[in-house]
Amino acid sequence: MVKRVALLLLILSLILAGSWGCLRRPKPADAPRPVKIEQAAPATGVAVPVLYYHLIDDHLYGPYPSMFVSPKEFDKQMAYLKSNGYTVISLDEIEQAARYTKPAIITFDDGYADNYTNAYPILKKYNFKATIFLISGLIGKPGYLNKEEIGKMQDLVSFQSHTVSHPYLTKLSAKLQDYELAESQKEIEAIAGRKVDALAYPIGDYNRQVIDITRRYYKYAVLMLPGGIYHTGDDPYLIKRLNIQRSLSIDGFSKKIRGLPT
Repeated sequence: MVKRVALLLLILSLILAGSWGCLRRPKPADAPRPVKIEQAAPATGVAVPVLYYHLIDDHLYGPYPSMFVSPKEFDKQMAYLKSNGYTVISLDEIEQAARYTKPAIITFDDGYADNYTNAYPILKKYNFKATIFLISGLIGKPGYLNKEEIGKMQDLVSFQSHTVSHPYLTKLSAKLQDYELAESQKEIEAIAGRKVDALAYPIGDYNRQVIDITRRYYKYAVLMLPGGIYHTGDDPYLIKRLNIQRSLSIDGFSKKIRGLPT
């Protein structure tokens, strides 16, 4: 009996010692702090897949080959939209999306030259509208759209802003943020001859101050991440998009635009 009690006391002391050690053990200096995530309200509006491309080309260069969707696959994707009853609208029609049958939006970031040579003929083939977010400081530079090409594409393409120099906006002063947003809008409007009322945050980088300045000049702003399906009634300055990468099969494309796992 005495041995049993002694054994129980020993076990109890070991448990207490272990618990105390756990409580005293310091956390690593770089341990992430808990972050409170605000839960978005359940989507109730009409689903609008906003597709997000960069380059339409088989000639790969640079460190990000996933950004290059082949013209053949792009054609297949547009054919899928056409044959499955999607109505492709421009971004500035997003508030009226509920009027259309299965609305979808096609966007391109940066304004690469292949958007004219490779993507535009395919858009013409299906009579699809699109939106290209231009880096105004790169218009006319090698590898990017020039003024003449921008003019020729305006029957189907709306040109919007991706800032002047594609910076991390949150790392800039408020004055420089204002310059990047206001100057790019002014430059693109002068070239396109039309109102520029949408912004794509460069590198998907934004915070509350960036949004507040964006509101001064634009009606809409689109994200890079997190991806997902936009629904009418969502915040117009946090419009979700679906990144279409080179490796995506047509089956994956079909699932992605319907909000299904790929």
